[in-house]
Amino acid sequence: MNERGYTPLRPWFGHWPPEIRGIDKMDDENTTKWWQRLLNLWWLLTVGVVCFLPIVFFRLQTGVEVLLSTLGSTAIVVWLLAGTVDWWLKNAILKDVFKAAVGYLLPPELKPEMEWVYNQDIIATKHRQTCRLSPLGDDLVVMRITINRTLQNISQHTAKMKPLLSIDEWFHPEKESGIIEFGWTGKKDDVKFKKEGCSVGVEDIQEIEIAPRVSIDTWMTYEEIKHINDEHTITFTHSTSSPFVEVEAFEGIEISVGYAMHKQQLLKKVGENRYELAGTLLPGQQINVRWYKIEDSVKWINQEE
Repeated sequence: MNERGYTPLRPWFGHWPPEIRGIDKMDDENTTKWWQRLLNLWWLLTVGVVCFLPIVFFRLQTGVEVLLSTLGSTAIVVWLLAGTVDWWLKNAILKDVFKAAVGYLLPPELKPEMEWVYNQDIIATKHRQTCRLSPLGDDLVVMRITINRTLQNISQHTAKMKPLLSIDEWFHPEKESGIIEFGWTGKKDDVKFKKEGCSVGVEDIQEIEIAPRVSIDTWMTYEEIKHINDEHTITFTHSTSSPFVEVEAFEGIEISVGYAMHKQQLLKKVGENRYELAGTLLPGQQINVRWYKIEDSVKWINQEE
C-alpha cells in the first residue's frame, strides 16, 4: 500500500518499461558473463523479432515493411551492442579514469605500486593457518604448519595462477624439513618436490585458470626443524582477507603472532594463541609466528647488568 491507500497496478511480467540492468549500472557478480548480460536485455530482442514477424507472415505496404524492418534490425543491433561492447567500453573507461586520478594525486614513487594493487585479480577470501610445535631434544622443536585457503577471482575475466610452495632446510642432523601435503581444487597429477640450495619446494607447475567470480581451495602441510627460541615467517603471492592463525605449543612456551601491515590495531586475539586480522594483507606482507621459552625470558629480564 502507498500513502494514498491504494495498491498500484503492476504488469504480470514485471517492470514496464523493462529495467535495462546491463546498461544503467555495472554488472554485479551474478551478471558477469556475456550471455547473462544479453539475457537481461531480452526485451530488446523481443521487439526486434516482433517487428519482423508481420513482414514474414503478412503482405504489407512497402512503407510499413521498411519501417518495421528498420525498427527490428535496430533493436537487435542495440541488443547485441548493449550486452557486449557497451559493457567492455565502460570497464575500460572506468579503468582509464582511475589511472588518471591516481596519477594526478600520488607522487611518482607510489604510482606503480597503486596500479599494481588495482590490477590484483585474485584474493584469498579465507585463510586458516595452524602452527603446531612439538619438542625435539633440548633445543629444537618440530614446527608443523597447516594452511587452508580459498582463492577467488574477483575480476571480470579469466585469471591465471600458479600454485607455489617453498620451505627452508636448516640442516639439523635430528630431522630434515619436508612437505607433507600440497594440493588445490582440480589437481589431477601428483605434485613432485625438489631440493635446491637451502630449500625444498614444488617442481614447476603449469598455470591454472579461474573463471570470473569462481573460487578454488588450496591446502598445504609442511614441517621445519626450528630452535626452541625461534620464529616462522610466511608470505603469499595473493592478497589475503582476514587471515586467521592458531598456534599449538607445549608447556613452558610463550607465543606471539604478528602481521606485517600498517594498522596493527586490526589484529585481534580471539582465544588462547588464536589471532585474526580484521583487514587485508597485500601480496608479500608477512605473517610471523614467534615463540620462546618462558624460563629463558625470565632469566634474561632478571639478569644483572
